[in-house]
Parts: sequence; C-alpha cells; structure tokens
Amino acid sequence: MPNNKAIDVANYFVHLALQQGSPLSHLKLQKLLYFAEAHYSLISNEPLFEGSMQKWKLGPVVPEVYHEYKTFGSRNITHIPTKSEVLFDFEKMEFINSKPNDDDVIERIDDNDKQIIKDVFDKYNSSDPYDLVHKTHEHTLWKKDENQILSGVRDLEYDKDEMRHYFRANPELLIEVD
Repeated sequence: MPNNKAIDVANYFVHLALQQGSPLSHLKLQKLLYFAEAHYSLISNEPLFEGSMQKWKLGPVVPEVYHEYKTFGSRNITHIPTKSEVLFDFEKMEFINSKPNDDDVIERIDDNDKQIIKDVFDKYNSSDPYDLVHKTHEHTLWKKDENQILSGVRDLEYDKDEMRHYFRANPELLIEVD
C-alpha cells in the first residue's frame, strides 16, 4: 500500500518549484508525477502514491491532481491550493477558519520519499513540458493504447504493477537520479 496521496506528492513538487523560483505548469506537474512514480518503482515494490494515473492525449495524468490544479490552465502554478476547514470552538462559541500552511502540506511525506521526489524534480524540471510529453509517448505503456487515446477513449489507466515491471526492465528510459 502506498504511503502517500497523489495530491501530497504534487503539492511537494509545487513547493519545491516555488522555493526555487522555478516556473512549473500543470502539464509539467503531471509528467513529474509520472516520472516520480517510475523512479520510485525502481527502488520499491509499491507505488509512490495512491490513486489512479490515466493515459490522456498529452500523456499521463493523475485525475485527482488535475482537478485540484486545473484552475491554473496553462499558466504557471503560483501557489499550493489548500482547502479551508471551518471548525467550531465550543469554548469560545465561535467558528474558526482553519487553513493549512505549506509546511503542513509537505510534512505528510516521509523524508526518504521527499528525497526521491526532490531528485526527480532536480533532474526533470529543466525539461520543457512538451519534451516530457514526447518522452512519455515513446514509452510502450502509453504507445500500446495510442490509437484508443487519440480517438477519444477515456479512463484508460496505467497499471502501476505493469509500470514497475516496465521500468525495471527498461531503466535506460529514465534520466538517472542521484
């Protein structure tokens, strides 16, 4: 069972980009999630994050993350979207608006997993998002469903076990991370 939620991994990528002043688009974020999952599969017998990853025309997409970040469109991501919680303080008899800060969001990820995510970010972030799209389209995992994808078939998912086997058999398809 994965240790992380996809949205937490995505938020950590955004945190790294904002921390470094590096522009990050939603398209690139989706590809970073794919490559993080691929790299993680080389060292672990379980996925990096829970949730599905689908095959879309522009490559892999994690729907949960897509819906959280879609308001940015093709613009660079400027902040981590966080949802406020409204709590009620019974002692003071008032509502409290609680909004997690960036530290709360990134603390949900184990330090070892953070290092792998950071290594993937450092190696892939300088790539153009469309170069990353092209790279994912060269992988058999996407290519075998290309006709269906391009004809508009939806909800085609990556099988994470198949991903793990694929990248273990073809590690040269990934940029080497430290």
